[in-house]
Amino acid sequence: MLILGNKYRKDIQIDTVVGSSSTTVLKPTPELITNAPRNYDLILCLDPVLYARQLYNINLPCVAVCKVEELYKHRDIPDAFDYIIPLGHSPESNFLDLIKAESPK
Repeated sequence: MLILGNKYRKDIQIDTVVGSSSTTVLKPTPELITNAPRNYDLILCLDPVLYARQLYNINLPCVAVCKVEELYKHRDIPDAFDYIIPLGHSPESNFLDLIKAESPK
């Protein structure tokens, strides 16, 4: 799994959800994104506003973590990503934290 961006990294504990099977890249190059289908199985984007245009026609499942307001303001996010994980207004209502709470220990 390739993790792009760090906008919502402080709001969610992504390491507890994905474990150690991920590669985090804070400043990806265009070559890394172009070659991502060769090296990774999934792209998790924590800053979809920044990376939506670069990930538009990638032949790889792309998951965006963003707030609903960003989906409304930036209409290219739903076109670029296959799956969207919404974040709430408060950290208690984040979808990834709910998944973590329900997962078996």
